[in-house]
Amino acid sequence: MNRILHIVVAAGSGRRFGAELPKQFHLIGERPALMLAVDAMRRYGCGGTVVTVLNPDYIGYWTEVCVSAGFDPGPIVAGGSTRWESVKNAVDACGADADIITVHDGARPLVGRCVVEAVVAAVASGAKGAVPVVALS
Repeated sequence: MNRILHIVVAAGSGRRFGAELPKQFHLIGERPALMLAVDAMRRYGCGGTVVTVLNPDYIGYWTEVCVSAGFDPGPIVAGGSTRWESVKNAVDACGADADIITVHDGARPLVGRCVVEAVVAAVASGAKGAVPVVALS
């Protein structure tokens, strides 16, 4: 059985978004986008562990939001100065024995079951990497 690690990267500062908070913390309905992204990876992740990577400046904020909402944030890792460093921090902290590692953007909460399952299945079948392509009509 494959051990799966899902890394949800939300370590950006949000400068380009132009708001007080980075986009991963903005509400979609009544929940932050990041909460929806973490939930999606938990639901569709084929039993894998979900770790969230955050800008160290926002770890306390995120923890407070989760406590207020009664949401278990799961493992949280401090991000680096680049996406690559952030993913590496998560792998170093949580992925030493993972057979499959996925990386998902915490500001993209609308990922569907078919995408996550297809990526996991492709890697489990021997693909060295998998990038889903979704055509919208």
